[in-house]
Formats: sequence, structure tokens, C-alpha cells
Amino acid sequence: VVEPSAPSRRELAAFHSDDYLEHLEQVSRDGDDDHPESQLYGLGYDCPTTEGVFECAASVAGGTLAAAGSLMDGSCDVALNWPGGWHHAKKDEASGFCYVNDIVLGILKLREKFERVLYIDLDLHHGDG
Repeated sequence: VVEPSAPSRRELAAFHSDDYLEHLEQVSRDGDDDHPESQLYGLGYDCPTTEGVFECAASVAGGTLAAAGSLMDGSCDVALNWPGGWHHAKKDEASGFCYVNDIVLGILKLREKFERVLYIDLDLHHGDG
């Protein structure tokens, strides 16, 4: 078991836009579910903004990045992040209950070392982020 650390803004920005991350962090800090710009970022009905949602999403991404790091340094052959799999979040938009696309972030991290990465999605529907 590896305890993940919170990813840096730079790590999250490997896929997500700075504007989106800044807005998500702001509404998470304020607990603002009615911010006028939130709809532009896909926040609302299926991705509500509550206090701490940014930290929650970042911790999911941190788990996936830690799993990728463990594969890269050879400390394991198989790595799982059970709460991960937020495959609907887009570059600058939350979607389908997903605020940060930890899958894309993990794949980008793995591509730093490995030429090819196989991602198998076992969900009921495909990821579209």
C-alpha cells in the first residue's frame, strides 16, 4: 500500500487547463454551488461544487499518479487506485461526476518512461474525457 501525496498544480495541468483548475479550486474553497461561471466548466447538476471537492478530486489524481510512479520505478508489477477511473473529465470541463481525469494524467505520466500504454476500461460505458 502506497499513500499518495496531493498532486501539484503543474501535475494536474499536464492535461487540465489552468483556468479550469483555478475555478474548481475557487468554488471548492468557497463552497459556491451557484457561481455564474461554473456552467462554463461543466460544474452543476452532475458535478456539483461543494466545499473540498477540489481536494477530493486532487487526491484521486494523486492516487493514480502514485500508482503510475510505482510502475515506473519498478516497485510493483500491478498498481490499482480503487477510487480512480474518473474518465469523463475533459481538459477544461467536469463531466459525468468526474472533476479531474486521473486516467489521462496517469497515462501521460507513464508515457514519460514507456513508449506504449494499454488502458482497458471495464466500466459500463466508455470514457470520453
